[in-house]
Amino acid sequence: MESGWTADHQSRKPFSLRSMHVGEIGLITALRDSCTSARRLAEFGLIRGATVEMIRAGAPCIVRVDHTRLSLGAALQEGVLVSPVK
Repeated sequence: MESGWTADHQSRKPFSLRSMHVGEIGLITALRDSCTSARRLAEFGLIRGATVEMIRAGAPCIVRVDHTRLSLGAALQEGVLVSPVK
C-alpha cells in the first residue's frame, strides 16, 4: 500500500467520501446528490477538483477542505465522490 490508502481504495476508481478512512486525502471528482445538496456542498468548498482530508470518520464525519473543517452527515457524504491522492 502507498500513501496511507487502504487496500480497498487502491483501484483508483471514485468512491463516496463516506468510504474514506482517517488521514486519507482524496480529490473530489463529482457531486452526485440532489441539485440543492450539490449547491450547498459547493458553498462549503466541496467542488470538483478540491482536495479533502478525512479528520474523523463516521456520521457525522469531519473533513478538511483547504483550511476549513466541515462536519457532514451520512447522506451528504454519499453525494461526494473522491479519488485517492498520492
